[in-house]
Amino acid sequence: MSTKKVITRVAPSPTGFLHLGTLRTALLNYLYAKANNGTFILRIADTDQERGNEDLLQYIFDRKGEFNLNHDVTFRQSSRLERYREIAVQIGEVQEDGNIAIDMGDYKMNILRSNGYPLYNFASTLDDYDYGVTHIIRGVDHISNAPKQKVLWDKINTALDATIPFPELIHAGLLLDGKTKKKISKRDGSGLISDYSDYSNDAILNWIFKMGWSSKEGTFDKQYPTLNLEQMIEVFNGGNINQSNTGVHADKLVWLDKQFKKLESRKSVVV
Repeated sequence: MSTKKVITRVAPSPTGFLHLGTLRTALLNYLYAKANNGTFILRIADTDQERGNEDLLQYIFDRKGEFNLNHDVTFRQSSRLERYREIAVQIGEVQEDGNIAIDMGDYKMNILRSNGYPLYNFASTLDDYDYGVTHIIRGVDHISNAPKQKVLWDKINTALDATIPFPELIHAGLLLDGKTKKKISKRDGSGLISDYSDYSNDAILNWIFKMGWSSKEGTFDKQYPTLNLEQMIEVFNGGNINQSNTGVHADKLVWLDKQFKKLESRKSVVV
């Protein structure tokens, strides 16, 4: 367990329906925070003016609530535009096109558009900085963002005369279509949670948990064929985040769903 206050986050965007990858990221960050008596933040990445949708935002809140991944803090990036500009002008320079960019050595990287909206790496980094995020669990497809985010973090520290440490990054393997081996993506409509509406939420959580985490104990699956959310929190620190890509196979979900339906049936008999 970390000696400092653990703060994690998940940052869905209201540009598409809830996706298996987003739900798994939310679950892993939630479990890490709760297993270490920490704080779990829900950040709404709603700065995409073209693709953003308020109805989808409400959908995200509703579905996340159904899985009981309750956040301790929530905010929308669109509410922080003044803060983004305040820091952008301190660490970057205004360009001829009105954008603000920072010097990356051999090139310049835009961080704030002329319309006042931040670009992804800058907004994400400043949010993590301001909210004290200590650990970030995300997909391996974000590894390439880390160097840019570290440069931004250091520039913010310099501007604010601070020495806040960069968050610990933990990268989980991608979720791949079990048949095509291609990455599942909400942009192409694959891996949407709505595709699994016939299955219980408990079964879905167990399914994606095992696709993102593994125990150090060889007998774990026999001891815990199914887990509720409280049990996931209890065992979480005794395992590892899977860094290898994982194929999504529905047969395991079918089996888990049957187990949970059996449990519910037994409970109803007892009652």
